[in-house]
Amino acid sequence: MAENIAIGYLSINPPAHQVDWQNHKMFAGSVAVADTDKKLDYFHVIPYQYGLLRAYLTQYYDLECIFQLPLFIRSSVDDCAVPLAANDIVAYSCYPWNHEYHLQVAKRVKELCGSVLNVFGGPTLPLDAEQFLRQHPYVDIICFGEGEKAFAEIVKHFGTRQWEYAPGIAWLNEQDDYCHTAASLLTESELQACMSPYSMGVFRELMEQYPDIVWQMPMETNRGCPFGCKYCFWAHTDHRKVRQFSWDRSVGELKWAIDHNISNILVCDANFGLLKRDEALVDLVIDHSKQKKIIKSFIVQTPCEPGERGISIHRKLIENHLSCPITVGVQSRSEKVLNISGRRYQDRARLKQIFARYKHIKAQYYCDLILGLPGESYQSFTAGLAEVIACGQHDSCYIYFFSPLVNTVMHSTRFREQYGLKTVRQKTIPPHANADTGNRIDEYQEIVVASRDMPEEEWKKAVVFKWLCQFLFFSRMLHVPLCLGMCYYDLDLRETIECFMTPDRKRYPLLAEIADRLFTQADKIQTQGETELVHSEYTVPVLWPMEQALILELVHRDLLDGFYAESEDLLVPLVTGGSDARQLVAQGCQLNQTLVRRPFVQGDTVWEGDYNLRELYRGMQGNTIVVPEQGAYRYQIIRTRPEWDSWQGWHNHIQFCHLQKKYYLYGLKKI
Repeated sequence: MAENIAIGYLSINPPAHQVDWQNHKMFAGSVAVADTDKKLDYFHVIPYQYGLLRAYLTQYYDLECIFQLPLFIRSSVDDCAVPLAANDIVAYSCYPWNHEYHLQVAKRVKELCGSVLNVFGGPTLPLDAEQFLRQHPYVDIICFGEGEKAFAEIVKHFGTRQWEYAPGIAWLNEQDDYCHTAASLLTESELQACMSPYSMGVFRELMEQYPDIVWQMPMETNRGCPFGCKYCFWAHTDHRKVRQFSWDRSVGELKWAIDHNISNILVCDANFGLLKRDEALVDLVIDHSKQKKIIKSFIVQTPCEPGERGISIHRKLIENHLSCPITVGVQSRSEKVLNISGRRYQDRARLKQIFARYKHIKAQYYCDLILGLPGESYQSFTAGLAEVIACGQHDSCYIYFFSPLVNTVMHSTRFREQYGLKTVRQKTIPPHANADTGNRIDEYQEIVVASRDMPEEEWKKAVVFKWLCQFLFFSRMLHVPLCLGMCYYDLDLRETIECFMTPDRKRYPLLAEIADRLFTQADKIQTQGETELVHSEYTVPVLWPMEQALILELVHRDLLDGFYAESEDLLVPLVTGGSDARQLVAQGCQLNQTLVRRPFVQGDTVWEGDYNLRELYRGMQGNTIVVPEQGAYRYQIIRTRPEWDSWQGWHNHIQFCHLQKKYYLYGLKKI
């Protein structure tokens, strides 16, 4: 075994930036890069990946190591590479949000010190790694799957270069031949024997160094996923078996969190709630929370197919104020598409039941769908999105472009050819990121922009449809009249949105301008790989989701009156049920306009109408049937909480509404 090996480590999420060289000892350094271009703030995620590798190496290998503290802010390439180049080995944990940055750092490390061994791991790296290694000669070794054992064996055999002892790695040997070893996951018994990096004190020095930071604590209770989604890496057979960590480990980690004043815990299990003991762990968290009043949130990943135990867990977390928004993973409402994707179809009645159960326990939940999945057509996608809304999802729905991730079934050439997938490379930028990139290294994803079942023009139409759903419905611009029309008069949402896609230009010039802008941006994404985030000339250089950019423009240009006049004129004739029904929906449009939060308004106001709109609207949101009644109704619009006397204050509120959409509208009460 070689002596005096220096080791550096680079990851994302929990970052780091400091190397402290000492001679005659093995030196381990950790760098984790936060996924942000903002300055250091008070809230960060504990660098869990770093902790796992260090804990395993310390527990099972008799090697003298000195680990540097993890970095937490994405610095310049040189600021990161210079200290790392002082090591013998540098390990990089790669994800979609840091992949390109890590490549640039690794390249610079090699330029600074050619003898450094750059070891890459993470889900963005291909299992068939020869081409990747030849394209990136500054990457020496790639690790697949779980990294604890592979990393430790690489460190152990650094002096002899006998990489064949490390499981699940690939490299080019001295003769430039491609070599690889079989991957090997830790067994359940091995996982149960692994000590926690928390209980081993791995993060003690880090927390002492940064006493003012509020840390979010990742923890695992198991690994693996029993579901077979073909767009997910975990669909591979080796990852289908769920392997549990010991119960004592989880209990000990909760105690560590309380002892170290950790208020936010993030459970990294793929499907928390599948196992019986998951609910027992939640009960324990609640007991600790009541006794010590330290844990404030316990964030879990909802199972792909939520069951009674999962709903019970969320109910308990909500009742004890420990919950977070819940994901209902829909992906598609096409049975054909879900069969292709390896997902089980849930019929309309079951979907409505899930939504109703979450509403009953007062859960904040949202749905996600994927645009461009194999087998999906424009018709099936738009019908599916409309069905999700009709089943009761009135709050929030996130619709992502399909990205065939590396090492998944859907990434294969055979699969792409079978379903005619056409893709572009697109920058991945988080909403509200600074538009002034400076020297920022951009990350990218590959997205599907057409397929055999959804040709180019149909894909663009689907993108515009989803943007209009976000703008008109989920961002609350026409939420009140659309809910009224759908729930009481069988308004066809899909047909309605399509009318907004192709409005009469002479009659509805503002709506036509909006539609033109959306189609233009969809074309730029498809042909140039543009991001779907856009600039706004009315704000500081921030990139906005399309629906928010439209809201900003309407308010800044003082176009709300025109927008609502055209929208009411287009929408009301689509309502069946006679003149009373159309009048009710028309007044819903007028109420909706009054409810939109905007800057520079002072004091509450009163809205008068002929129907019990507040009761109808609240009933729909709470899954309660309220009968429409005609009469003289007066409502107070509560505009004093909050008020904005500057554009910037209101812009900040619009950013907040990206995740809390109900706050686009003022509150109201009956007088």
